[in-house]
Amino acid sequence: MTKFNIGDRVRFRDTEAAAFRLPKGTTATVVKGEYTTKYGTFIDVEWDREVSMAHGGWFPRRFELAPVKSATPKAKRIGEFKKGGRCDQLLRFLTTGRTITQGEAIVLGFGTRLAATVHDLRAAGHNVVTSMKEDCHGNPYAEYRLVTRKANGDRKAA
Repeated sequence: MTKFNIGDRVRFRDTEAAAFRLPKGTTATVVKGEYTTKYGTFIDVEWDREVSMAHGGWFPRRFELAPVKSATPKAKRIGEFKKGGRCDQLLRFLTTGRTITQGEAIVLGFGTRLAATVHDLRAAGHNVVTSMKEDCHGNPYAEYRLVTRKANGDRKAA
C-alpha cells in the first residue's frame, strides 16, 4: 500500500470514482497524513473542485487512493530542432543578424504563426527580443531579433 504524506496529490482509481459519482480525473490534496483510529487507518484530503463528497477522512485501503504523478515540462535544449523545420529555419535566419516581422515571415515562407515559432525558440533557451513598432497607419506589429553573447559576456545582435 502507498504511504501518503501531507501535500501529496491523490485521486480515486477509476473504479472507485464511478461509485461515488466523482467526475473523472478528480484530484485531492492530502491535508493530514495517515493516522489510525479505532475504526482503521485514515487519510484526510481536500478535493480540488466541488464534488458531492465532503472534505475529510478516507480509508486509503478501501477506497484505493492513488498518487497523482506531477507533470514535468520537457524543454528543448538549444539546437535541438528538426533539421529543416520551421524553428531551425527561423533560427538560422535570425543568427545572420537580421530581424523579422510577421509579414516578412509569410513572404519568406516561415508560415503564418511566427509568434508561436518564436515562443518555441525562447522555450529552447534562445534570447529572442521583441520590439513593438507601428506602420504608417498607426497599426502595431512586432519585430523579432536574436540576441547572443560575445565571448566577454557583452550582448550583441546576432
